[in-house]
Amino acid sequence: IPSNYVRVTLSEKRQSSYESPRGKALWDDLRSSMVQPSLANVLVQMGAVPSGFRSSTLGSLLARSGADFRLSAWFTPKLSKSHLSFRDLHWDQSANKLRSRSVAVTRGFSLLAANNIPTVTQAASGLSVLSRHVRVTLFNRSKVLSNIHTVRAVWIAKENQTWKFSPKVQAGYPSMAYDADCIARIDAMSTDIALLFELCFTYEKTDTGEKGEMSCGWAGLPLFESDGKAVVSRTVELAVHGGTPFESGVQLTTSTTTGAGASDRKGIGRSGSLRGGKRGGSAPKLYVKLQYLRRNVLEECNTLPDVLIAPVGYLPFLSLARSFMADQLLRDRLNEQDAAPICSPNLSIFFPCVDHPDIMDVLRDKWKEEHKILKRSQRRKPEEIKRLFSRILIENIYPILQYPNLPEAEWGNEEKEQERLEAIQNIKTTPALDWFSDPEVCHKPFQIAELTFNLTSEHALTI
Repeated sequence: IPSNYVRVTLSEKRQSSYESPRGKALWDDLRSSMVQPSLANVLVQMGAVPSGFRSSTLGSLLARSGADFRLSAWFTPKLSKSHLSFRDLHWDQSANKLRSRSVAVTRGFSLLAANNIPTVTQAASGLSVLSRHVRVTLFNRSKVLSNIHTVRAVWIAKENQTWKFSPKVQAGYPSMAYDADCIARIDAMSTDIALLFELCFTYEKTDTGEKGEMSCGWAGLPLFESDGKAVVSRTVELAVHGGTPFESGVQLTTSTTTGAGASDRKGIGRSGSLRGGKRGGSAPKLYVKLQYLRRNVLEECNTLPDVLIAPVGYLPFLSLARSFMADQLLRDRLNEQDAAPICSPNLSIFFPCVDHPDIMDVLRDKWKEEHKILKRSQRRKPEEIKRLFSRILIENIYPILQYPNLPEAEWGNEEKEQERLEAIQNIKTTPALDWFSDPEVCHKPFQIAELTFNLTSEHALTI
């Protein structure tokens, strides 16, 4: 093969990798796609669904960007501009541990309820609703600033326009996907920064079996007052608006009428509502409680990356994982400028877990079980806690991740979720050596990537 032919092939591959839609280009592409015809827009014009319904903006962003807006991507330690150190992971020499980092905003918030949310009927729309959920992210009126977190809602058939949430999650079912207590962190101070809530549902078209996700409204909660001060802790009543966050304020009607009304304002207002919007007892509302964090919770938050949204139930595990990062990436590395992958079973096992609430349920339940039997003196020793966390990851989580018959996760598919739950329960009750040696189970070849952590992954460089 001529040498110039090889060079051209490599340059084309390199060019195509840089031309993949990311960042602003990806967001512009998504924004333009929202005005193109879609099933949601067609149903609105037909009057089959309430006006103001659209294809889910945040759901589409998650689907188009792969893992870029998932928790695992934003939890990855980011390299500095020189790529010779980390910009959000530092070692405290005096305390001999991970250095805590305070940011401009670290707030807790809880989803309480949503009232008068329009719904669809199968007879009028031909859609069967599979699940209801709220997608949450940090937003500055023009782009997404953080990962996108999803909280599943509890829908009551007798009150079909009311969504409720379960802020206190007990062991077992319901899973941590229903945990509505969350934290938000961002190291920026701007009156444009807000929490964006998009109320969504997944559906299946009864005649064709086509599945998708639709938004039935959104709400914005600014984190700063107009004078630049952080908003105080309180329960906030947010008006739910129709359309997308990029459209001029579209009213959300509770009946199925053709067309979409418009109000006289665009974007998120200081109270999280649109001026001139519909008010009254029948208007769609979302209730959110802003709260300050307890001292121990705040200490765990200060070990996390500068920008993140996560459920409170994840915090102990996220903080422990960051401690492992500090130990293995900063303290124990012989050459800090060596970017080769390192052997780290703990990190390689933990990162895939945070995007799957059902696997995090296993981690939470096993942690409670094992932590309870520790002696008081052991609980006060950080190394003992890390040792327990490492053992649970390797003995209980690694077999689930590598189980070849585990169904792929599919949000809103109750049948697939039940299959995953049954498979996970089977793995938990069966010793690992038994199903490793089971002739009916076809195992994949072992890959060294299962036990290594890549310092220069795309998420360490781009976000």
